Amino acid sequence: MSRWANTIEIKIENLIDRRRKTAFLAPYDKKIFIVHGHDHLILNELETILRESFKLNPVILTRESDNGDTIIEKFERYASECAFAFVLVTPDDMVQSKGKQYFQGRPNVLFELGWFCGRYGRDKVRVLRQRDTQLPSDLNGLISINFQDSLQ
Repeated sequence: MSRWANTIEIKIENLIDRRRKTAFLAPYDKKIFIVHGHDHLILNELETILRESFKLNPVILTRESDNGDTIIEKFERYASECAFAFVLVTPDDMVQSKGKQYFQGRPNVLFELGWFCGRYGRDKVRVLRQRDTQLPSDLNGLISINFQDSLQ
């Protein structure tokens, strides 16, 4: 029994060590990542609010240089420079499932939302969801800030 307890204790210590090594990202500067779909008016509104009202530096992937990287390499490089993400979920895609139709955000938006929650922690990710836009049921536990046609 003692040997089994020692083995469990060692495994727990290893997990704790791994958790420390997987520390959440620390911010560089005042960089805030913005994940977005096709609604560029809302994107520009959020960018302006962050820059002018909060003096932050939004990182918008489509506006950054790729330096020959693939999309995922570019995403990981710029995302690693930030420590907070806003995820704009806008009704970009019509989905039909089980006889019902609804709007949801782009697949890349949902992917990046999951990536940021896992890498930053859910407390450093804010979902801004436009009305009539569904999130997959797996994301129902995330708190989202809902808006109509404008973030104001």
